[in-house]
Amino acid sequence: MNAALTRTVALAGALGLAVTLAACTSDTPEPVKSSEPTPSESAAAPAVTMPKPGDCLAASTENPVTGKIDADLTSVVDCSEPALYLVYAVVDIPEDILTDDPSKDYITIQSSDTSENVYYQEWRSTRCDLDLFYSIGLDTVTFEGGVNALDVAERLDGFTFPDASIANPEQWAAGYHQVVCSVGFSSADEVPTKVTLGSGVVAADVITSNWPSELRKCWNYETWSSVACEEPHWAQWVLAIDAAALLGEDLDGIKRKADGSLNEDDYYRLDEICEAIVPWATGASDPTKYRGVGDPGGSGWGEEGLSILYCGVTIADSADYDVIGNLIGIGDAEPERVKVG
Repeated sequence: MNAALTRTVALAGALGLAVTLAACTSDTPEPVKSSEPTPSESAAAPAVTMPKPGDCLAASTENPVTGKIDADLTSVVDCSEPALYLVYAVVDIPEDILTDDPSKDYITIQSSDTSENVYYQEWRSTRCDLDLFYSIGLDTVTFEGGVNALDVAERLDGFTFPDASIANPEQWAAGYHQVVCSVGFSSADEVPTKVTLGSGVVAADVITSNWPSELRKCWNYETWSSVACEEPHWAQWVLAIDAAALLGEDLDGIKRKADGSLNEDDYYRLDEICEAIVPWATGASDPTKYRGVGDPGGSGWGEEGLSILYCGVTIADSADYDVIGNLIGIGDAEPERVKVG
């Protein structure tokens, strides 16, 4: 028996034993199912808990079924301490994805060769994305043609990544059939890194001035690369959207040149599309002080499933000035300008 199979069989046995022991207690109620993490009274380990929205998590761990890296849901710390993740939602897995055999479900829905896994993966990513997008008011953004941002948004752009981690085996056996949705933090070279957010910071602050500047992606026009937001920069990237879903057949008219760039008119076209995010992203009462900027994803533009458009914001007079500091959630504060050249 190979190592992966041994691990899976052992996990199934452990989960089955925990569930069986719980079922043997005749006066024990069924695990409570709700959007709030509430433990089953039948749990073999009463101290088992789940993190809650607003918690920070300090560590990651290997998922015992998939072998992939998940957030360690037992590593809760105050957000005034360095952390890898910020929790923004804890959600129940729908009953129609599960069966009456919890120990089997834990393995089946995470195994890549099952139909249950297909439904689970689709539900998990969509549910976590929507929880975050609604919390930051992305539903108030409408692109051309009346397309709501919720229908085309792929992810926030910055030094963060989305994480959706299932309860660990002990939590699952305790009745927590849930997924924890978090924002993970990374360095500029996409390596997970710890960040100190500060007490009281929540995921919705990603669109406010409370969000740490080191997690923003500020952009230098001359070098066409990211720079610290405290350095002079041209723009800030905010949102990645599915350009194919937004533009449909019109996407075919925007072609890369041999060097990977676009024609000037096509850049203006993308800037025009991204103008829709400016009031939402800046929070300014006079959004005409800013403008939207757009750029195609690094590879695969025009190919199915790979046409990502990055939308950002810059100041209206960016041809003459760079900015020092943050533009996202700036409101009516005046950005610090530096004359170009």
